[in-house]
Amino acid sequence: MRKTLILGAGGTGANAIKRIQELVEWRKNSRVGQFQNIQYYEIDTDPHSLSEAKENFLHLEVSAHQVELFKGEAVKGRHRWVDVNEIEAITNGASATRAKGKFGFLYHYDRIEDEIKKRLNKLYTTKIGNSEDDQQTKIYIVANSVSGTGSGCFVDYGYLVRKIIDENQTYRNDSKLDITLILTLPANSESPFKLRNSFYALEELNHYMSDNPYSVEHATNPGATISMRASIRPFDYVYLVGPKTGEKKPFESQDPP
Repeated sequence: MRKTLILGAGGTGANAIKRIQELVEWRKNSRVGQFQNIQYYEIDTDPHSLSEAKENFLHLEVSAHQVELFKGEAVKGRHRWVDVNEIEAITNGASATRAKGKFGFLYHYDRIEDEIKKRLNKLYTTKIGNSEDDQQTKIYIVANSVSGTGSGCFVDYGYLVRKIIDENQTYRNDSKLDITLILTLPANSESPFKLRNSFYALEELNHYMSDNPYSVEHATNPGATISMRASIRPFDYVYLVGPKTGEKKPFESQDPP
């Protein structure tokens, strides 16, 4: 089995990881934890989406006090990416608000970075099989374009992984290491609000996959900026997955929501 890192964002990411674990265990007739060549990590604003061991899950919780500190920095002209009126304490989900998903991700940015580095290091120091394919490493990010968490942070997730690769010579020199995004699309029955989430998520994806520079201010380190130069894309491959095979595309023959 090829070395694989699967990163889930939001409930969709958690469900995907759970399903992959079940398939691996069924096919190999063994607990997924025994396979060092498959690493997982889940992040979500909802603590109840946990489908993995606690060490592989991060609740993107932010207290009301921490939110007030963030808003104080925003008043000084920082954090221009967000309308601070959309930001509030995160305890039990993002309420389908993309800004809250992004804020939770950026607030826990350093912790997420450390956890990804640990898992990549484990993959690169583990020798599995003898073929060249066995030694290849692939990274997948799974998110939902509709929800607040996944829709709000998937681009930042991709750029964080890209940053880790760019800063490590071993990863940077691995021409076969790539990042794939799997982003689910809404059903036609979704509310206009959630359709808007998906529309703007796809707009953001298109913007950064069109070789535009990326820059965002660190949520807990005032004045620090996380950036990537133009022509650096967050993902090598993108798969947009519909809710049902054959179902009409959610934005087909429609004006933007």
